[in-house]
Parts: sequence; C-alpha cells; structure tokens
Amino acid sequence: MPPKRPRRSTIAAPSHPTPYPHSTILPLTPQTKTLITRLPKATLTRLAARWLSPKHTSIFQPTLTDPSDDDTELSLEEAAGVYVDLAASKTARAKDVAARLLTHEFRHGLSLLAVAEAEWEHLLAKSTAKWTAWALIPAGSAASAATPQRPRFHAATFLTQLAASVRPAFTPHFASWRHPAQPLTVLRVALHDAAAPPAWPQRRHVFFLALPDGSDHVFTTLGTADAALLAGVKTGVAAGLSREGCRLSVASGRVVAKTLDAMCALRGAGAGAGGMLAGWGVYADGFEADPLAPPREMAVAKTPEGERAAKRRKKMVAARFGATAADDGKALESVFFVLEDRFPAPPPRNPPRADDDSDDDDGGADWRPKVSVLFEGSHVFAGIRELAEIDAGEEEGGRKPVVRLESLAGWMTGEEGVSSGFVRDGRVKRGDCVRFSGGTVGGRRKG
Repeated sequence: MPPKRPRRSTIAAPSHPTPYPHSTILPLTPQTKTLITRLPKATLTRLAARWLSPKHTSIFQPTLTDPSDDDTELSLEEAAGVYVDLAASKTARAKDVAARLLTHEFRHGLSLLAVAEAEWEHLLAKSTAKWTAWALIPAGSAASAATPQRPRFHAATFLTQLAASVRPAFTPHFASWRHPAQPLTVLRVALHDAAAPPAWPQRRHVFFLALPDGSDHVFTTLGTADAALLAGVKTGVAAGLSREGCRLSVASGRVVAKTLDAMCALRGAGAGAGGMLAGWGVYADGFEADPLAPPREMAVAKTPEGERAAKRRKKMVAARFGATAADDGKALESVFFVLEDRFPAPPPRNPPRADDDSDDDDGGADWRPKVSVLFEGSHVFAGIRELAEIDAGEEEGGRKPVVRLESLAGWMTGEEGVSSGFVRDGRVKRGDCVRFSGGTVGGRRKG
C-alpha cells in the first residue's frame, strides 16, 4: 500500500472582493473631523436631517443613546429636532453643529456614504479640485477609420469594469450624483486596502469621475503620482464605456481646469462646447446673412480720431476673443505652451573669409529653438483680452502696452480650447500634449 502524501497547506487569498456597501462604518479619525468642520452650517444641518431620516437609518446607523447615560435614548424625531433648532438659532455656528454630530449621533463613526456625501457637498461649495479631461477614442487599428461614436454610460457595467481594474489590491466604494447645474453624472471613487479592515483611505486613493451627457470626454481629479493606479483606472473607464462594435481607449483631453463649469464649456456636449471658441463663437450663435459676405457700408458719425481708433480696437478685440470674459465660466488658471516655430538662422560667429573655398553654408538652416510660455491667473485668456483692449496710443504706468492685436497668435485668444500644447508654425499640434511640472518650465512629449 503506497504511503499517503501529506496535504499541502493552502492560503486562501481574497479574489474579486465586492465593493464595500454604503453602510460600512469608518471609525472617527482626524480626517473625519477635518471633513465635517469645513462644511457650512446650512449644509451640516441639511445632511443631519437626511442621515436621521427613518428610511436611511440602516445606511447611516446613528447612535441615539446619550453619551453620558446609555439608558437614555432619543427618538429619531427628537434627534432630528435638535438640528432643526440649531439651524434656526442665530447664535449656533457651524462648529457647534459639527461638534454635535461627532459627539452624539455619529460618535462611533460615519458610514462610507455619509463621508462621500460630505465630500460631494464640499466639492460643490468650494470647487477646489483640479480637473483633467480624458478623451475617449476608438481603440486599435480602427481608430483612424472608425466613425466617432458617443459612449453610452450604463451604471452597472461601468462600475463592474472599474472595480475589476483595481483588484485585487483595492476594495472600492462608489457613490454617484447628478450635478445640480450641469448635465453631468459625478462618481466618487474611494479605494480601500483590500488586505486591511475598512479605514480612511489615502488622499490619492480618493477621486471623482465626471461623465458629461453625450460627450466623448471624461473628467477626473485622479492625480498622476501613482502610474500603476492611473493606468488601471483608465483601462476600467475605457472598458466600462465600450460596447460591442465600439471599443474605446483613453487619451489626453489636453485641458486642466479647477471648475466643472469650465470643463463642460470646453469638453462637454452642450451648444458651443469644445469648439467655436474665442472669435469663432459667432458661428455657434447663428447668423442671418452669409458670414463670408463683405460687410455692408454704414454711415459713420464724425468722431475724434482717438475715439474712432478706440472703437475700432474694441471691435477687433471682440472679433478675436468673442465672448471671452472674466465671468464666462470657462476660466483656465494655468496655460502652458512650448513654441517650436522656425526662426531665422543666427549669423555665423566667424564670417567666412574671401579666400575660403569651403562649401559649408548654414544660411538656410532650420533653426527651431524650444521656447516655453507659461501664463497663470484667475482667467488667463480674459486677462490677455483686457491687455488687448488697451489702446496702443495710451500709456500705462509710463510703459506702452505690449499686445499687438494684429499679430496676436490664435492660440493666445483661447480659440484652441486647450490648456497646454506644442505650437509649430503658428498652430497647436493636434494629438500632442505637454506637461508642466513644479517650478521649472519645460515640456515633455507624451506618446
């Protein structure tokens, strides 16, 4: 009789963990206090009313006993009434409402959905996120020949593919909302360590994805610090929005902005979004006559030469910049371009002598120095427009304006709709993106 083989010890690894449910409780941490205390009073009282609603108690799990006496228990109506009184009180402040939440009804922790809702409210109120656009393009060899198709967002399929792209390292939690002012579905993704109990995730593992209705772009707050995570999320987004006969991949959308309003204006699917920017916006608004027809002659009132020149300049500015203004909702706070234009070749340092018979001739050399240009401000293109509106004959602080409207490049008016790029022969190169990093000015071509 052959001897029995010893049994091999096996270790069961968690394969394909399901996303955490909304009711999962996170213990209170300093991050929890920071999140709650930065919300305004009106938002806190509104969230408290929702979290203490009878139909939501299974998700938010409030503790109704008194902290100092476990035998004393409030009803849901009594607990909610406390926050109604705090909302009506003129002396109670936001920190008083936050202290009540963290020391009474939710002293044992907040559910994942409560944390997500608090972060969403903060995003709507402050809009301090850095949004990046991702373009959805056909994948594979059919990318150039395929007809562009708008992706279709199916929530169950999208979340399944996105969860699979981060496994087995992370267990995700998802929460989604409709934007109150823009045609957007916004998804918050929190990635928790799969090998540890639920805890507050690292800051770089919490991000938002915004999916505009009918657009071929996705907006995200995910940073680039973790290259492996970034690649996995891009794969999940592309797989979740693909369908039979239309496989998609993710490429750079070449726009970075701080507000979703600007992202929707530049890469959304609304009227005039993404194209027809700056002076080309007149075509998006419609026109009665042929825009290429010569203008009709109109009687011009006699005005002083200075006023006539100022009016002419304002019309030229309006034609170049269109509706660009400080309050147009399309603010780009940082714009970075690398210029690769051709310049006249510099003269040789040692001019050839008359008796020099060498054939070296650098007169026709193609000299393209790489010049980096960085603009920063609350609204870069609105600021350039304000400079262009200054009459060339005026002086400002003893210096004449430096903007020559007649020779101003089109990419400096915002008509390209990008926040970075390479400029070659006066035009922004399509398909290339440039990244500005840190305090050094430099570009790097992305493949």
